Amino acid sequence: AFGALALVAADVWWHALVGAILIDMSALSMPSLAAHITASTTQEQRTKAFAYTLNIAFTAPMIVFPALAGWIASTAGFGVVFTLAAVLYGTSAAMFLGLRATPTHVDATSVQEAGAPVVLHADGSSTTAPVSTARGTYRGLFREPWVMYMLMYQLMVAAVLWLGFQLVSNYLVDEHDYSLSSIGSIASLAAVAGLSWGLLAGHWKPLSNPMRAMTVTLAFAGISSLLFLSSGWLPVVAVAWMLRSCFANIWAMMAAALSEVTPQRLRARSFAAAEISIGVGDAAAPLGAGMLYAFDRRLPMVATLLATPPMLLAAFIAARRHAANRAAAHAALIAAPLPEPVALAMSQAVPSDQHDEGAAP
Repeated sequence: AFGALALVAADVWWHALVGAILIDMSALSMPSLAAHITASTTQEQRTKAFAYTLNIAFTAPMIVFPALAGWIASTAGFGVVFTLAAVLYGTSAAMFLGLRATPTHVDATSVQEAGAPVVLHADGSSTTAPVSTARGTYRGLFREPWVMYMLMYQLMVAAVLWLGFQLVSNYLVDEHDYSLSSIGSIASLAAVAGLSWGLLAGHWKPLSNPMRAMTVTLAFAGISSLLFLSSGWLPVVAVAWMLRSCFANIWAMMAAALSEVTPQRLRARSFAAAEISIGVGDAAAPLGAGMLYAFDRRLPMVATLLATPPMLLAAFIAARRHAANRAAAHAALIAAPLPEPVALAMSQAVPSDQHDEGAAP
């Protein structure tokens, strides 16, 4: 909100730079938001929750609001646009202030970390003993191999796979003489495709596993690059851009996958490290794309195309191994012995008709 107000008051370019920096600093809230989503959802719900919060919530307004902002700017000026943006930012911040601590949904990762057993009650229901509330450290984060794997993977996706799409608009203008208005129309249509894929990933059960959803979505990067390189025909370009928009869902899926492999006490720090990892990749991708584009306009997308198969293989192997580890952890939890107080409580909860005949009711 303060950044948008700074843009309203900007008279020279560096005033606008201050406003842009303030707006980008809102990313400070992302680790806490991701940790809150993880704590308030079950494993089965997380892919859907992250898809809605980190992707659909951003993509859906992009279908309408850029055109609306352009109309407002042309009729009333940019000051009105930035003032309305400040109001919307402030409203959003006020809504986040209403969030309260939520009960943590205990999953195999956090329970295995705490060593807490699954408690089976006499009525057939089950609960789990509370997990450890000890605060994690970044040193502890670096000792978690799965977490480090996911952080490095996010860095590679941002720096390498996203590299090919940094200058795709320039490529279409320079290589195929597309107009900016045509590119804008294609991008709006593609946003609908990206939104549809996010909804499908959030609701289709085979993609409820974030590792599996991430693997499928990664393939879109290579296919999109191949189509952009193969032809400048409008239908082909439109399909390629749609797949590019579908690939943009990867960020929400990687966040959900990171929550799956991170112990509860380290989740806030892991999401903060993920923001840094993706930020480094986002900073490196345009620089790399610019250098490659200077040699040959096709090179950025060629790099993405060549990097997609090994990245897909790495994601597939990680998904298989994580699924096996998760199944083993669940089996170990079911087989864990009950603590003495819980076992005593369960024995006292046996129905009276199951007592010995001589026992008191």
